[in-house]
Amino acid sequence: MSRLRVAASESGALVDAFRRRAHLVDDAPGFIDLEVWRSDRDPSEVLMVSRWTDRAAFTAYMRSAE
Repeated sequence: MSRLRVAASESGALVDAFRRRAHLVDDAPGFIDLEVWRSDRDPSEVLMVSRWTDRAAFTAYMRSAE
């Protein structure tokens, strides 16, 4: 999970950009899905949750050139 801080006026645009993402990670071994939310409590906070089959798959992707 990643917690991003952006100007409250820009958080909607950031969430939309993730919705239109290139989906390149989708083919990475072990990748399951990605969800992005804007906090109701704090509109300047955007939460990003990526799911992987295991930590090793996530670590391998993060260390890859992709």
